[in-house]
Amino acid sequence: MILGKGASFSIGSGVYLSPGCVVQVDDDANLVMEDRVYMNECCRVTVVESVCIGADTIFGPNVQIYDHDHDFNRGGVRPGLLHAPVNIGKCCWLCANTVVTRGCSIADRSLVSANSVITHDAPQGGALYAGAPARLIKKYD
Repeated sequence: MILGKGASFSIGSGVYLSPGCVVQVDDDANLVMEDRVYMNECCRVTVVESVCIGADTIFGPNVQIYDHDHDFNRGGVRPGLLHAPVNIGKCCWLCANTVVTRGCSIADRSLVSANSVITHDAPQGGALYAGAPARLIKKYD
């Protein structure tokens, strides 16, 4: 756990982080993990601005959450970071090796298949998303 100066980390009851998980909240950034969030081995959450993970959400091994990335154009990588809040709903399951990128929201009761990359909002709750980039695959009744 790495907390920067002025960082805020709110953790609910029953939250479990398996061995090898890394949580980094930079200066003045905010991380919320609601009740009963479960992170399997070697997950990473790195926060520059804001990340919220809803209650009863589970992460498979090696899930990565980033609310930021580097600015890159044809001239190459530039100094500084681009950032936007990430919100993961309640009762979600992010399977092994899922990556969630800056500015994305995942609706309640969403399932994100293994090896998927969330590059835009997953707004349909009660649904399966898969792929890189992830797309809606199936809606559950």
